[in-house]
Amino acid sequence: MNRTNRIILSSTVVSAGIVLSLVLALLVRYLLARRISDTTMKQFSNSNLPRGYRNNNPLNLRISPNRWLGKVTDNTDGTFEQFSEMKYGYRAAIKTIQTYINKYGCRTLEQIISRWAPANENNTAAYIANVSHRTGFAPSATIDPHSRTQLTALVAAMSVSENGSTPAPDLSAIQDGWNTL
Repeated sequence: MNRTNRIILSSTVVSAGIVLSLVLALLVRYLLARRISDTTMKQFSNSNLPRGYRNNNPLNLRISPNRWLGKVTDNTDGTFEQFSEMKYGYRAAIKTIQTYINKYGCRTLEQIISRWAPANENNTAAYIANVSHRTGFAPSATIDPHSRTQLTALVAAMSVSENGSTPAPDLSAIQDGWNTL
């Protein structure tokens, strides 16, 4: 085997090793995200918590075929998604809002919330006013889908609209959710 072939073979082995390492890292991340602690299982049945917080789904995403990171596959709620940790619920909410902006053209606070909480199910005007007040964003404010500051403030305010202010939104879980994007 000549030098060129040995270099090519060596590069191929290194590349395969890197790819295998990445695949394994992603698999471990996925499996760890799906793991549910005993504490979380107890939390799912704690009727003293608002439903969104009980499910680690603070914006009350409905059950869907999405394969969210941290999604609990043996859902006990029946209507809303359940997540293994709060950060994954916030992550799913942020990703959904980014989809509203990028795919559906819902660029303003008012457009996002009108899609999220339609008037046939919610008092959308009150929801918009509440989130606007809590974030300081005008209803007509354009939301940047890549802005950590805007999206984390938005989901924090929306979680209060969805669940009430007690307990307060977990700001570290929101930041952790952003960090898992």
